[in-house]
Amino acid sequence: MDFLLRGLSTLHPTTKFFPGHQTSSLISRQGDYTPVASCPNGGKWEALLVEANPRFDSALHQVEAQHHNQVKAMPSSAAYMCDAQTSFYLDNVNTEHNYWGSSLSPSHQDVVKSGKVKVTVPTRNLLQILHEQTTAKDLVIVKMDIEGAEFDIIPCLANSPQAHLVDKLFMEVHNPSWGLVGTSEQDFQQAQAVLRRQGVAIPAYNSPTLVQTFSHTGTAPVARIDQIMVLTYAERTRAYKYEQVFPGIRVTWMVGVTATDFASEEDMMNREELVPMSEQMKAQWRSNPSRHQNRIDGRPLGTLACALGHYKAWQTAVASLSGREWMIILEDDARPETSSDELLRDLSWIAPDVDLVFLGERHCPFLYGSAAYAITAKAAQALLNMPFMYNADFYLDLPVNRSLIKRKCLPPHFHHRPTEATNTSMTKLLRLSKS
Repeated sequence: MDFLLRGLSTLHPTTKFFPGHQTSSLISRQGDYTPVASCPNGGKWEALLVEANPRFDSALHQVEAQHHNQVKAMPSSAAYMCDAQTSFYLDNVNTEHNYWGSSLSPSHQDVVKSGKVKVTVPTRNLLQILHEQTTAKDLVIVKMDIEGAEFDIIPCLANSPQAHLVDKLFMEVHNPSWGLVGTSEQDFQQAQAVLRRQGVAIPAYNSPTLVQTFSHTGTAPVARIDQIMVLTYAERTRAYKYEQVFPGIRVTWMVGVTATDFASEEDMMNREELVPMSEQMKAQWRSNPSRHQNRIDGRPLGTLACALGHYKAWQTAVASLSGREWMIILEDDARPETSSDELLRDLSWIAPDVDLVFLGERHCPFLYGSAAYAITAKAAQALLNMPFMYNADFYLDLPVNRSLIKRKCLPPHFHHRPTEATNTSMTKLLRLSKS
């Protein structure tokens, strides 16, 4: 999103400081936020605020007047990688969140809900701003929350001579389909890798709670992770030692049903070995829109077993969680790319109205995949209330699409890496599935 408290901003504590104006009392140091007074050179700073939504023109000018010679506002302007003009689509539905879904993309979900109301705004070239207003001696922080346009800007920045001028990039990552030039997820990740090699720090970032938390408490909240639950089955070799990777967080293993122990889906549904299925659940599963394709793919037993495993995890979450506690649910082929501290830090910044957080690389942006995610009790109950008729990979979006809960995508903390199970009867499973 690109709105009053967001957009493009840069910070240089040696001579200048450019954050979003409601976070102008903060800088980042080793992943933590500290007062501007702690900046070098006596805490001197300057801020450049770029905001496309015309709703906030007046407020931006007020901030500019309050910080004369320190803040420069660029209202009704969109941060981009070139100077031009473009259509900017207004979010008119998220009134309690500063219309945070406003975007350059006409396909953004909040833009669609708002009727694709648009205005024409100039774009401001980030590369030119860096070239003209920063030096290599400055400490420069770019704060970017622009609802998908990061997929256009970041590859361009990575290939430019201005990249080395940026010290830290606080960037909220959205759906790549909201970009305008067709950057793939892989190309976007490669561009970030190029920036990191040039010395740009890119910490995991979520902007809404940065403002909310500091404006009320001045400190970061602490996430409460009740447990990490790993879904597995008896024949699977445990490839990743989660207990060692996440010391201090309780790790539990839930061994589900093994598909090869059953002759058919009906056999699995009638034997209550994991989740007792009511007649209604059985009827719903028989209406699974992917059931025919599952059979073609040779995996009807496996998909049912997987769905039952997630269903059991949601039941456990409802029974054990309270308030803003999180349960992290992993399939046993989710390879950790994170630590306990990183998980706690990133979940601490999740907005209080978000109850489902994707932690893997597949669901965002591909809208499938259930290898790694975090839920609260509210999200777990919302999932249990859905009809039991979908593959686990697609289940997680149902309550989100029905506006029952909100989701958030974080930079991947886990990557889906299918492991080879040794001494298993996988051949038998495929044979049974196709019979």
